[in-house]
Amino acid sequence: MRWKVELFFAGVLLAGCAAAPEPVRPLAAPPGTAPNARAAISQGNLHFATGQLAEAQQEFEAAVAAQPELAEAHYNLALTLDMQGMVER
Repeated sequence: MRWKVELFFAGVLLAGCAAAPEPVRPLAAPPGTAPNARAAISQGNLHFATGQLAEAQQEFEAAVAAQPELAEAHYNLALTLDMQGMVER
């Protein structure tokens, strides 16, 4: 009987570890973002969603240029570069 209990808990632990990871998504522009940076992030997110990563990269670079302190623009740019294999590990 004890082995059945141990087997049950082992299965529960493995099932929990085997859950699919959340899909990676770029971030939206937060409130207070400059209009031109907000527009670039929105366009970049649309390109990212359709797999147009080079176009998304250009938009996120424009957002960084428009508002350099905007962390979401930097994150989205890094995410896009990573998806294109342009990040060293």
